[in-house]
Amino acid sequence: MFRLAAIFALMANTAAADPDFWKFEWPNTDFETTNVQSWVEILSCGPPKHGIPPLARVVRVGDAAWPMTRIAEAGQITEDGVTFTWTAGQASALDTRDIGQGRDVGIVRVRDAAGNDLAHDVMFVFAYQAFWPYGAWMIGG
Repeated sequence: MFRLAAIFALMANTAAADPDFWKFEWPNTDFETTNVQSWVEILSCGPPKHGIPPLARVVRVGDAAWPMTRIAEAGQITEDGVTFTWTAGQASALDTRDIGQGRDVGIVRVRDAAGNDLAHDVMFVFAYQAFWPYGAWMIGG
């Protein structure tokens, strides 16, 4: 019985990896060609934009993103009618097993010209690049 189950599991995995199997699911997809020059770009989260690593944090407002490091270094930035204020006090949950020992990634508050809080996201660069590929990079200078 175990041997039969193992054979079926192996066949299922083989079918899932076989492009001919998937051609029945998506007949218009050509699995033989790709426009990706190097799979390293995908596996490494893509080439960094403006030298910002893929796992760095950005603050997104609308379709624009400000690097968190830029905001943290300045403490406060006002640009395009948006004010960002950074303060220390939030540990990264990704650095160590003990979140309290993680490096300080800080907290950001985002307000409009009237001082009202604005909806925003704090996300990684690779996520911003994936979902807003034509978004505006607010890198200063």
